[in-house]
Amino acid sequence: MAAGLGEASAIFAVADAGLKFSTTLLEYIREAKGAPAQINRIANVIETTSEQLKQVGQLIDNNVRRKVLSDSGVSSAQRCSDECNQILKTLRMTLCKNGWQQNFGDANADIDISLWSAMQWPFIKPKLEAPRAELDRIKLDLTFILTLASVLQA
Repeated sequence: MAAGLGEASAIFAVADAGLKFSTTLLEYIREAKGAPAQINRIANVIETTSEQLKQVGQLIDNNVRRKVLSDSGVSSAQRCSDECNQILKTLRMTLCKNGWQQNFGDANADIDISLWSAMQWPFIKPKLEAPRAELDRIKLDLTFILTLASVLQA
């Protein structure tokens, strides 16, 4: 009787490990399937931040004549631009190390999701989260600069 309990216990342990592994594998597959949508979200954050950076650039270009922003405001805008540039380099490097290929000179080129290995996404995603959050922060800083300029012009 004791021998039967030992075998049953071992069988239950293997079954439990198998169930845990299958759950983990299913979660992994769901995560990989979500890659295109998550990549699009990151691309949208990059696009919005870049559009705001362009508006701030135009504001600074006009600032020579109209002097809406102080020197510290211009310095803040330049700092945002420098940080954004570093984050974009980090994102490109992370993506290139994982098989993404794109002509970086063509800003309108679409991301070719088919080049991505869907099974790599769960490993890549965490590496992209911090830069995405930093871009969100920069976007808020740029929004503040644009809002301040609007108030000062009014």
